[in-house]
Amino acid sequence: MMGEDDRRKMIGTGEEDQGRDEAARLARAFLKIVIGIRSDRLWAWSTAFEGYTNLDLHVLRMVHEKPDLILKEVRDRLELPNSTLTSVIDRLEKRGVMERTINRRDHRSYGLRLTEHGCALLVEHERVLHLMMERLLECLPPGAEPTTFVEQMIRIGDCLERRGAGELGLVPRRTVHRVRRHGPRDPGSDPSPGG
Repeated sequence: MMGEDDRRKMIGTGEEDQGRDEAARLARAFLKIVIGIRSDRLWAWSTAFEGYTNLDLHVLRMVHEKPDLILKEVRDRLELPNSTLTSVIDRLEKRGVMERTINRRDHRSYGLRLTEHGCALLVEHERVLHLMMERLLECLPPGAEPTTFVEQMIRIGDCLERRGAGELGLVPRRTVHRVRRHGPRDPGSDPSPGG
């Protein structure tokens, strides 16, 4: 059984990061920002987001920004398996924020269209994002130039958007392995292949 000291050594406490590379320091800061502005819990900012995931909102935003998108383009851009995208779209349709349509560019493909409720949800998302960024800017030290910070963030966002996940070296979804949570099992007790 792993003790608390072992766990702290494995994960790190942040104290030892001070002498390490900038990426480790940035990772700690990034996690503090995510938690501090509650970007992982939008419903804490507005009850309009209860039951929606960040992926749901990404799909809504993509459809809003490029209304003639076909499902394949959404899947490829977000690097999702068909089953995941289908689940997201089914959920969004059921909640009344999106509809499947026949695509105008390619009549053999389905497109997506936001409903009035979907448009209203995106307006609320913009309002909440604005509040989150105001909170972030409030944390800049006195005398710091917000414009410089914002310009750097825009450059980083543009760079990441150009690169895409493949060029960033993210793990391809086919090679993600299941993590066992309760230690080793008896090989004969696992019905899954290779288990």
